[in-house]
Amino acid sequence: MSNNKAEAFQLETEVLEKAKAVLASGATPEQIKAEFANLTEQYEKLLDEAKFLTKISDKLEAKLNASNEKLQEYNKELAHEAESAKVQTEKVLKKNKKLFEEKTESESSKNKLQMTMTILIGMLFIVILLFFYQFYGCKLGIRSGPECEEIQTRKPTEEHPEENAAPATQEAPAAETPAEETPATE
Repeated sequence: MSNNKAEAFQLETEVLEKAKAVLASGATPEQIKAEFANLTEQYEKLLDEAKFLTKISDKLEAKLNASNEKLQEYNKELAHEAESAKVQTEKVLKKNKKLFEEKTESESSKNKLQMTMTILIGMLFIVILLFFYQFYGCKLGIRSGPECEEIQTRKPTEEHPEENAAPATQEAPAAETPAEETPATE
């Protein structure tokens, strides 16, 4: 790349070296005048090129500044969108957390309700078993006791037609005669 730079200014370098050589050689005024005219012409070309390059540089700088401004605007927009996305994400996370807590609470309530229902059904089953044991245990022969004797000695009634179907052997109660009523013989 340094070779390209040397070639880019080769003509200007040669003009400068030639002008220095003329001044150092003790040239005649006509030679100095001719070299000065050449040097002035070369300087004018160099100045035109410098103006042209400055103009191009100014245009490039303006484009670069415009691009930088656009990039800054894009960065601001991205920062704003990122902040909005962050806020939205936080809202979604809070909502999801709330829904999860509600679901957990709902499942807990559901589990408590299921457990309560299971206990109630179990208790109902036990009550039904006790009911059958109490009322039908004597008839089925799985229970005995004074209550059973009372049920077995009870007369069938219309309220209890099932008792009418199976007559039980009933013993007649023994007639009790009070001892006080018996006349005493003297």
